[in-house]
Parts: sequence; structure tokens; C-alpha cells
Amino acid sequence: MSALTKKLTGTIRARLITLIATLMGGLLVVGAVGLLTADYSNGKLRTVYDDRTVPLGQIADINNRMSANILALYQAASDGSAGHAFDPATVSEKVDRNISRIGEIWKVYMSTYLTPEEAVIAAAYQKARKSFVENGLRPALVMLGARNYAELDDFVTKTVVPLYEVAKPEAEKLMVLQTDVAAQEYAAATATFTIAFFVTLALLTGGVIVGAFIGISTIRAISRPLERLIAAMSEIAKGKYDNTIEIERRDEIGQALEHLIGCCHVNSSS
Repeated sequence: MSALTKKLTGTIRARLITLIATLMGGLLVVGAVGLLTADYSNGKLRTVYDDRTVPLGQIADINNRMSANILALYQAASDGSAGHAFDPATVSEKVDRNISRIGEIWKVYMSTYLTPEEAVIAAAYQKARKSFVENGLRPALVMLGARNYAELDDFVTKTVVPLYEVAKPEAEKLMVLQTDVAAQEYAAATATFTIAFFVTLALLTGGVIVGAFIGISTIRAISRPLERLIAAMSEIAKGKYDNTIEIERRDEIGQALEHLIGCCHVNSSS
């Protein structure tokens, strides 16, 4: 018996301490793996929401506001050409509000984590959107203010809409990318969960096996010597002192048997 084995199983107390320590250690490791996995999964979910789901809605909102500006200009040109009463200043304010709001949304979007591919597409989209505003909406608003409705209608059709069509594909690329990256994050979280599941299962299985081994060996180490001790004491109680007592281990029960031999002069077999 090695020194370590003797230290861990040399006495009943040591066996019980080893058993409890093994079970507690296994529970702590399994618990730690579970907590770390939960924290990792929560982080992935937070990433999917903060960096993918929210930006997807932001890009869609920007695209909708750009479309709304075109429709507002078309409606103004149509109403003006038809002589319908409306306030050009109100239309201009609406378009300006959308432009301002788009800028705010874009600033928030750019503050999120961007993949290298996403950063390239975002730069192209920003450039196209800037051209849409400066070369499309701004001149159109000047025409609206001057009440040149026929010119405005022609300009929106030939200039503003084509500029929007240049920016729109980049927005669509960004939206597709959000869903693709979200799927990748989900796959990574699923893979991590699978690994953690099997690691936890292996730890639980190993812990049960080790715990069962230590428990069974402890029961054997206690029950058989205890039976000998009880049998010897029963014989002594009957006045028989010529019994042979086998001592397998020098643990607590073994020491009790040794004391019994010493006190009652019982034969020893060890």
C-alpha cells in the first residue's frame, strides 16, 4: 500500500473524508461547468440581440424612412401639379426629420460590433446614403421650396430614385449579414452546450463510479471487521477466551480488536 493510498484509505475516518471530498469536488466541478456554460450561452444570446437583432431593425427602419422621403416628395409633386392645397414647408420638415433620425439611428448602429465584412458593406452603404441625401433629397427640397413641381417630379424619378436603388442593395446585404451572423452565433452556442453536456455527463459518471467504489470499499472495510468484533465480544461474553481474531487493517476497528486481544488475552491472527 503506497503512502498516498494509506493516507486516503488507512482509516475509516480517512475513507469517509475521501468519499465526501470526492462527491463535493465532483459537485463543484459539475456546478462550475454548468454556470460557465450558462454564462457563455447568455453572452451569445446578448450578442445576437444587441449586435444582430437590434441592428437588423435599425437598418430596416433607415430603409423605410428613405422610402418614405421619396413617397413624400412624389406626393408633394403630384399635389402641387394638380393644384391641391398643401404646405410644402410641412413636407420639407418631414423629410428633414427623417434625414436627422436616420443619422441618429446610423450612429447607434455603427457603435455596435461590426465584423470585417460588415464594416466594408456599412462603409459602402454610408457612402451611397450620403449621396442619396446630398445629391438627391437636398436638391429636391430646394425645388419643393421653389414650388417647381413638374421639375421636382422629374428629378425624383430620374435622380432620387436611382440614388436610392444604389443604396438599397447595400442595406439588404447588411440585413442578410445580420441573420447569417446570428445563425453562426447560435451554432457556436449550440456546439458549446453540446460539449459542456458531454463533459458534465462524463464528470457525473466518473463521480458516481469513484464514489461508488469508495463507498463500497468503505462499507466492506467497516462491516467485516465489525462483524468479527461483535462475534469476538459475544464469545467473550460467554466466557470463551480461546478465540482467534483476524485483524486485516490497523484502522479504528482494527485498533479496537487489538485492545480486545490485549485486555482479554484472545488469540490474534494478523
